[in-house]
Amino acid sequence: MKKEAVEIPVLFKDKNFRDLLRSAQRRALTWEQFLAHPLPTGLSAYDCWRVMESLGRCQGVHLFEGFDGDLVWYRRTYELERLSLELDQLGRPGSTLDRAIKESVSDGLAHDLWLRELRASFDRSGITPEEILAPKSASENTTLDGLERIAANTIALEGKLDEFTDRPLERSLLADLRELLTEGVSSASLDEYAKKLGVDCGSKYQTDSAEATALRALEYAQEGEPHSEDLPVLRALIVSETLRLVRAGGVAYAPLSSLLRRLIFLKDGFDALAVLPFSETYCAWKRGQFLNDSPYSFDECRHTMRHIVGDRSLLSTVGLLCLERTANDAAALAEKLAQAQCALEEVCREDGRINARQRTILAKAFAEPGHTFTVESHRLVHGISYATSRRDLIGLQESGFLDFKHQGKAHAYVASKSFLKFRSTYHA
Repeated sequence: MKKEAVEIPVLFKDKNFRDLLRSAQRRALTWEQFLAHPLPTGLSAYDCWRVMESLGRCQGVHLFEGFDGDLVWYRRTYELERLSLELDQLGRPGSTLDRAIKESVSDGLAHDLWLRELRASFDRSGITPEEILAPKSASENTTLDGLERIAANTIALEGKLDEFTDRPLERSLLADLRELLTEGVSSASLDEYAKKLGVDCGSKYQTDSAEATALRALEYAQEGEPHSEDLPVLRALIVSETLRLVRAGGVAYAPLSSLLRRLIFLKDGFDALAVLPFSETYCAWKRGQFLNDSPYSFDECRHTMRHIVGDRSLLSTVGLLCLERTANDAAALAEKLAQAQCALEEVCREDGRINARQRTILAKAFAEPGHTFTVESHRLVHGISYATSRRDLIGLQESGFLDFKHQGKAHAYVASKSFLKFRSTYHA
C-alpha cells in the first residue's frame, strides 16, 4: 500500500512540530536530542526526522553584507516558496487583485490603501499620527512643519513615484527621495523629530554605516535577474526592512522605507502589491492580532530572532504572510466596493431625478468622502451653465445625498451624514 505523503501545512499546526522547528532554527539537533523532544502526533520519529531534514536542506540565498559586516541571507524553505509563488501570481498586472483594485467603484481605493500604509509606517516608528496624513491638499499647505510636513511630502511623492521607476537603485535616488521627503522642514523640527525617533544624526559612524548598508541592499535589488535562486517578491520587503532596521534616511526613514518598497514592487512588475498597506498588517502581527496560532507568532519569533544574526528566513516568512493577509483584505474590500457600486446604481435608478452628471458626483463622494463640491468646479468639469450646475447640486441636497457647506461666497456641498452611513456599510 502506498504511504500517504506528509502534509507540511498540517504539521505546522502541531505544537510539538513547531517547537522542534524553532529548536532547529537556533542550533543543530543531534539524533539523541531529537528523540528526547516530544514529537508530532501521528508521525513516527523516522518520518519526522526526514521532514526536518528536508526543511534543513533548503537552499541558502546570500544577498548582501549587512550592518557591521553581517551577511544577510535566507533559506528557500517550503513555506517561503509557496508564499512567493502565490504572491507572484497575485501581484502581476491583470491578476484578480490588480483588476479588483483598478475596477473598484472607489477611484481613490489605491490612494486610501497607500495612506493606511503610511499611517502604519509612522506607527511602527513609535509615532501615532492622527490627522497628518489626511487630505492630498495637505501637500499644498506651506505652513506645515516637522512630522506633518514630512507626511505631506510623502503624500505628494505618491503621485510622482512612477517618474522614478526608470531610475537605477543607487545613491543618487536615495539622496533625492530623502531630500524630497524633508523639503520645507526646518532644522529645529528635524532635530526635535530625530530625538523623538531616537535617530542619532550626529553620529558619523552610525550614519555612514547605515548609508553603506542601504546602498548594498539597493545594489542587490538592482541586480535582479542575476540572482536566479532569489525569490523576486521578497526583494522589495528585504530592502525596505533593511533600510528601516538601520534607519537609513535619518528622520525620514519610515516613509522612505515604504516608498522604496513600493518603488521596487513597481520596478519588478508587482503593481497590485505596491499599494498594499503592508505595515498595517505587520503592526497587527507585533500586537499579537495576527499569526498567533502558528510558529510565526510575534512572541515565538521575537524569542527565536535573538539567536539569529543575518538570517532573514524567519522575518521573510512573516513578511510574506503579512503581505498575503493584506492582499486578501484588499481583495475583500474591493469586492465590497463592487457591491456598493451595484447598490448605488440601484438607488440612482429608484430616484429617477438623478442624472449622469449627478452620478459622477456620488461616485466621487463615495471615493473621497471629505471632498467638497462647488457649483463652479462642477460647471467646469462638465462644461455646463452655472444654473444647471447649481440645480444638480441642489437636487442631490434635496435627495439627502449632500449637505450644504459654508465656504466663503461659494456654494459648496459635502457628502451628507446619511450618505456617509450608507458608505460605511461597504467601506471599512
